[in-house]
Amino acid sequence: MVSESGGDPYIEGFAGAAQAGLHAMAGRWEESRAHADAGRARLEDLGQKLVLGSSRMIVGTVAILAGRAQDAEQELRPGYEALEAMGETGYLSTIAGVLALALCAQGRLDEAESSAETSRQLGAEDDLTTQTFWRAAQAEVLASRGDFEGADRLIRKARDLLEGTDMVTNVVGVLISAAAVEKVAGDRSRARAALDEAIRLCESKEVDSALVHLRQLAADL
Repeated sequence: MVSESGGDPYIEGFAGAAQAGLHAMAGRWEESRAHADAGRARLEDLGQKLVLGSSRMIVGTVAILAGRAQDAEQELRPGYEALEAMGETGYLSTIAGVLALALCAQGRLDEAESSAETSRQLGAEDDLTTQTFWRAAQAEVLASRGDFEGADRLIRKARDLLEGTDMVTNVVGVLISAAAVEKVAGDRSRARAALDEAIRLCESKEVDSALVHLRQLAADL
């Protein structure tokens, strides 16, 4: 994309974010950071605050799947705060859902619930990333409180929304939450089935950076 941009700084900036995501999926984190930083510098020079903030979701989501929850939060927070300061709600609802998952992965469930609620309140009904991620995060919160029936309903709805899509990172994110819910509920066989599905999907789509984490989660059951 960069080679075909004709030197257009906006295209180069957006391409930097996209390439950062691809490197993150392959587990090349240093290269991912370099492309992200270069892209953001372009977008910042252009005053593209909306794209600058929202593009952080790309690497942030992959970092969660790879078990790098703290890195994910560090990636997402500046975007969240920038979008909130702008009064923007469309992308804010989505990044809030992604952030909720990063907080769940760190065991900060009260904060995760607050972020998930922001995502739920602001999210458009047809925004699949928002609608699936807030549900996945809230399911983990409910499971931690012993509401396994409520957690299961949310996971099922999230999975139904993604049925037939090619939104790989979304599906894997929901499957990780599903496994977490089942583990807390004491059903390790269902937790294993969710992780096995996530592993197969990442193998088929070459989301290599998530595989080590997913296999470790399965081993820890």
